[in-house]
Amino acid sequence: MSRSAKITLIALCAAAIIGFALYYYLKDYIPKYRWNENYVYNNDQPYGLKLMYDLLDSTRTKDNMVFMDRAPKYILNKKDTSSLYIFIGANYICDSLNSIALANFVSKGNNVFISNIEAEHNLFTILTKGKRPAINYNTYEDSIVTIVINSNYSKHYTFDYKFQKSKALHQWGGLDSVFFQDTIRLFGAEKVSSINDGLVECYRFRHGKGWFIFHFNPVLFTNYNLSKKEGYQYLEQLFSEYAKPKIYWDEFSKSMLRDDSDGQSHGSPLRFVLSEKSLRWAWYLMVILMLLFIIFNSKRKQAQIPLLPDNRNTTVEFIHSIATLHHQHNSLIYMADEILKQFLAFVKYKYGISPHLDQQEIGRLLILKSGLNEETIRNIFKHYVSLKYGTVTEKKDLLEFYRLTEYFYQNCK
Repeated sequence: MSRSAKITLIALCAAAIIGFALYYYLKDYIPKYRWNENYVYNNDQPYGLKLMYDLLDSTRTKDNMVFMDRAPKYILNKKDTSSLYIFIGANYICDSLNSIALANFVSKGNNVFISNIEAEHNLFTILTKGKRPAINYNTYEDSIVTIVINSNYSKHYTFDYKFQKSKALHQWGGLDSVFFQDTIRLFGAEKVSSINDGLVECYRFRHGKGWFIFHFNPVLFTNYNLSKKEGYQYLEQLFSEYAKPKIYWDEFSKSMLRDDSDGQSHGSPLRFVLSEKSLRWAWYLMVILMLLFIIFNSKRKQAQIPLLPDNRNTTVEFIHSIATLHHQHNSLIYMADEILKQFLAFVKYKYGISPHLDQQEIGRLLILKSGLNEETIRNIFKHYVSLKYGTVTEKKDLLEFYRLTEYFYQNCK
């Protein structure tokens, strides 16, 4: 095993030990309960529905308790005449096709109980024959409320809302009594229960041989409230008139994150992992270890950079090369050509002037860009022409040509 692999292994082991130590040290400070309203059928936290689901499941056989993990249109038996469909959750998602399936289901003598925070539009469109596609509801904010069921005015049920260790304000939903009497009641709706004699907390529609029952406070059916005697009595009285031998429990319609094309379940794997305590801590530990692994392996790894070669005076080498060429060719014209090539290369690099232009054009552009006078520029090209095409060429003429280019290099802008 390489040295880096050993270091990584030691780091992972150390991280695991630290993670377990932190867990055992902090577990007493981690809240025992989570007080968010989740409305999940198998959640045993205060605002889960495990107690409600277990109460219903314990009174039914396997065939008479149907857990719906697909859309109602796929699950509801068209031959049923004595069944109860139950939905309890924050948001009820039901499209037009599923609404029609539920309407047909109720018309045969079955009952549908829906307890959610927001009103469902598609069902109301059917029940009001398109005249009332939406039901506007109100809220009442308080920590304690009293609920009365119409069939028994002498019995009052008191419920409270708790968050962690103390009572907290909660938005209790319902319909304004005046609004209910003037609108919904005209379509055949009947009040079932009310909150503080103000809001209609639950009401029902007759449809064919069965009932649609709409309830606005699903929090009343959570573990926190059903663990109390009064909560159980409220549940028993509310469902007594609508109880049926067979129950459909709809868990599918609680979220829009599902695939309704083939009726498959819509649960999120990560949501399931985080909902279980042991899996949740395993997930946290895995994330911590992954972060530590990234941190310990984030050091830059690359091959060694070779040493740079010694600096050499390339100017001297260039001069030596030019001198060698001169002695080999023994031609002043050849040297003049080389000096001009170097001059034009410099001009191209510094000013972007192409060496393929006419010399007069190059001279004109250099006068504009170099900052030198016209005479200096023209002398450069004049001496080159004299060296190139003159009848007698002397070394002093080549030296003068070289001096003119050097003057240009040192004084141009």
